[in-house]
Amino acid sequence: MNILKWVLVIVVAYVAGYFSHFPDADPVSGQVFSVPEVCPQSMSASDDLDKGLQQDRERSQRLEKTKQEAKANSSQSKAQEKIVEQPVPDSYPKEKMGAPFPLTGAGFDPKDFPPIEESNITNEEIDKLVAAPFNETLKRTRGPLREKYKDFAEATEQNDWDINTQNRMTDALLGNQYSKFIELESLICRADYCEIRGRELKPNVFGLIMSEMMLQDWWKMGHSQWTNGMEDGTFYALIAKAPEQ
Repeated sequence: MNILKWVLVIVVAYVAGYFSHFPDADPVSGQVFSVPEVCPQSMSASDDLDKGLQQDRERSQRLEKTKQEAKANSSQSKAQEKIVEQPVPDSYPKEKMGAPFPLTGAGFDPKDFPPIEESNITNEEIDKLVAAPFNETLKRTRGPLREKYKDFAEATEQNDWDINTQNRMTDALLGNQYSKFIELESLICRADYCEIRGRELKPNVFGLIMSEMMLQDWWKMGHSQWTNGMEDGTFYALIAKAPEQ
């Protein structure tokens, strides 16, 4: 009996020690549950995931921005192509140009033009009506500005257009910031026609003043021509009213 008793005590002690070191188990089903260790890398992995997502978002934003810029550049290029493809007119409309007769700018020399057929005013008449050196310019002038000069020279009175235009031109010439560089000899308008004579104190300044005058709202001329930048410093302008529409 004593031997059996000690055997039972040993068995019970062994079993008790065994279960005291056994992993947690469900008291009902007996299923063993192991408690997972806390992974020290779990927070680091989460941070890496967040960083990866943030980088993906940034890449997506950069890609979208690049697409928008490319689209904008494409639209701008197409707009420029349309501008380039527009046909360039051979000449400006007459109502804007005023006349097919070209404007004469700086450096024009009447001697550069060949002689022309005389019309209703001869070269001899021009020499009598216009003092040198301006007569040489008129003798080389073509078209309506030559044709109408005789009417201008013979007119003795001014109409409303003559008076208004003469005043406007005088104000534009003498009121210009460069007026101190010119000496105005005469400015007369008669018979819907104006003549300007003078001398430049600086080369080509009269052409600059005339170019600015042509931008005025009241400037609606049919024909106009001027010479300046001459060796003797003189300038000479002929201007005719635009025909009535």
